[in-house]
Parts: sequence; C-alpha cells; structure tokens
Amino acid sequence: MQSNEIINEMKTVLLEKRNHLIERLEKIQSSKIRTEPLSADSGEQSIELENTEVVDALDEMEHKDLKLVNHALGRIENGAYGMCASCGEDISLSRLKALPFTPLCVHCAEEAAS
Repeated sequence: MQSNEIINEMKTVLLEKRNHLIERLEKIQSSKIRTEPLSADSGEQSIELENTEVVDALDEMEHKDLKLVNHALGRIENGAYGMCASCGEDISLSRLKALPFTPLCVHCAEEAAS
C-alpha cells in the first residue's frame, strides 16, 4: 500500500493530467467543426480527409487516456490506488510515477501484453 503522501502526489498529477486532457479534447472538438465544404481539388480533398482522420485518431486516444485517468482517480477514492487490479500486489512507485494511471504492476502488464 502506498503512503498517503504518495497517493496525494499522484492524485495531483492525475488531476492535472485530466485537466490537460479535457482542454485538448475541447480543442480537438472545435477543430472538427467544418465551416467550409471540402475543396474542389481532389488533391486538397485528400489532404483534408487525411487531416480529419488524424484528428479523429487523436480524439480517440485522448478519450482513452481520460478514461484511464478517471479510473485511477476512482481507485484513489475507493482506496485501491497503487494495488494491481490483476494480482493485488503493490504497483512499484517508479511505475506509478511513470504511468500514474496504470492499473497493473509490471509483471501483470507484461503478461497481459503477451
């Protein structure tokens, strides 16, 4: 179990990350609003559509990260933060500092990836 000091530090980091993600998502959403029709030039249309795909991918990635951050904040509130969601062992402090929203210890994350 992580100390209250560490948990409070990670909560601050997670709240800052959540605010940053929300700001980025707002910017992404505003950039998705098309005020003009697609260009008549097929080359320009291709670039515009490719840009739209990139923005959509960024939007999806940011939503995924926001969900992970919110889950981590929920684990803090219910007292489960810092414990692996799979094996129940403590997640190392170095891992939490690198990935404050991770629900898994290194061992379980490696097993899940293989």
